Amino acid sequence: MPTITAEGTDKLHEVPLYRGKTTSNHSIRQVSDVYKDCKLVSSNVLHPSTSASEHPQTQANLVHSSPLTTSVANMKFTTAFIALFAAANAMPTADAEAEAVAEFSKLEQRAQLEARATGNTVNELTNGACRAVTFIFARASTETGNIGSSVGPPTCDGLKSRLGANNVACQGVGGPYSAALADNALPSGTTQAAINEAARLFTLASTKCPNTKIVGGGYSQGAAVIHGAAKTLSSAVQNKVVGLITYGDTRKAQDNNRIPPFPASKTKIFCNAGDGVCVGTLVVTAAHLAYQGSVNPAVSFLVGRVNA
Repeated sequence: MPTITAEGTDKLHEVPLYRGKTTSNHSIRQVSDVYKDCKLVSSNVLHPSTSASEHPQTQANLVHSSPLTTSVANMKFTTAFIALFAAANAMPTADAEAEAVAEFSKLEQRAQLEARATGNTVNELTNGACRAVTFIFARASTETGNIGSSVGPPTCDGLKSRLGANNVACQGVGGPYSAALADNALPSGTTQAAINEAARLFTLASTKCPNTKIVGGGYSQGAAVIHGAAKTLSSAVQNKVVGLITYGDTRKAQDNNRIPPFPASKTKIFCNAGDGVCVGTLVVTAAHLAYQGSVNPAVSFLVGRVNA
């Protein structure tokens, strides 16, 4: 299978938006305000369902969407942005054009990333179309939603950024998995109902989307859910799973630093030094709550497995 890549850029580098020597707070606000006004006009052209009555100042600009009108709207938007960028930076329009276009592009990219940022609940497998990659994640104890709010969403977003948003379907483990704190004390580190739900989602990905590559992960009790589900998957489903990652793995010690029956090459366990749950206890230390720094390496591992 060809390597899956994102069509857009993988990284956004933060740069000063206005670098002119004479830039004032007033001129920055002016450019920002016009950016918003121009964006409003452009978005209304691109999405004519927006009510013109909500924004009477743009009503005259609303036209039926077509490639021509879309180009005209974007051209007017960019031209206005360039003009005000030049004014704010006290430089000739011609000199400012290239820099302004670059800055405008960065703003657009940032807006797109923010728009697709994953919340604490995501059901792109159960409710959406099949995609090249399916990511299934089980959240930590007491986290809300079905993918949580700590490492689950950024792992999903990282995969979408690296592989392309339209190539990745993210799915949290919810329903019977309540992520109750007391369930960590059970023999499997979670409930059988939670394990069954995760296994159901892995199986659904395999049967609903026979060509998808499945990756998965879990954090804390969610890691126990992944360990439990992995042991119950049929060989046919196991063959579709190309990579698994866990953070703060409560079953690391019990399963000898593995996620059986998968080979070590397909799995990666992230455990911080000083994280008590990784050594077979249920002692939660500060290290157990500090896995944001492991997200990028985890994403890189899964991307490597997808493209292996």
